Formats: sequence, C-alpha cells, structure tokens
Amino acid sequence: VHPYSYNAVISACAKASEWSLVKGLIETMRSTGVDIRAETFNAVLDGDLPLTSAMATFEQMLEQNVAPDGHSYHNLLRLCRRDQNWETALKVLGYMNEGRPAMYAAVDEGEEGDEEEGEGRRLVRAALSPVAPSVITYTLLFQTLAES
Repeated sequence: VHPYSYNAVISACAKASEWSLVKGLIETMRSTGVDIRAETFNAVLDGDLPLTSAMATFEQMLEQNVAPDGHSYHNLLRLCRRDQNWETALKVLGYMNEGRPAMYAAVDEGEEGDEEEGEGRRLVRAALSPVAPSVITYTLLFQTLAES
C-alpha cells in the first residue's frame, strides 16, 4: 500500500477525532515498512487535536528525523491561534527559523564518497533547512497575539 493511501485515511480519521484509529494506522505503517513522511504527520496535525498533543506529534516527527514543512508549521500555528497560546506560537516560529542542525550532523557523519553520494547529502541538507515564515505565518502569529 502506498503512503498516500495511508495518509488519506489518517487525515480523515484525524478530522473525525478517531485518535485510536490514527495511532493504529501509523503503527501498521511502521510494522509493514511503509515510509512515514512529513505528509503523514501533517495528516495528523490537520485534525482538531489538543495543542499539547499536536506539539507531542511534532516532537515525535523531529525525533524520527522527518523534516517538517510549511504545512506542518501552519497547522501548529492554526492550533495555537485556536487555543490563544502565543507562547507556543513563538516556540513554533523558533523551530521554523532554526532548521534541524542535529539532523545535519547525522547526514554529514558518512564518509565523503563519490560525487553522487555528496549530491545526496546536499539534497538531504536542503530538505532539512529552515522553513521561511510567510505572510500567512505572521498573520496567524499576530492573530494569536491579538486574541490572547
């Protein structure tokens, strides 16, 4: 089964707040060797979960060396706005700006090999680089601050 199929079902379950099904699907993905990507975590973060659960999901994403994308951050900021939690919104903005330096180190640990291997590392580093905040990011952040 393709990861996109799982992600679609996870998204539907998350939007319906069926968290036990979400957890079971992710466990099935792991046990069957299906790639868990940013899109998988984003499908969870699309749901109407408590902000603390969303941040725990985000931390799990980072621990598994899955690079968050703009959608990941947008969902977190949306939940911060809903809960009027400006402290967490600022923390999310900090994550956006810092990138994932610990992941860079893991990528760079391998020995320098042929040109193709070096190019692969360059592409992975680019994927893990910081995500630039957008107008939408700042709008959500300012709305969160104004509403709290």
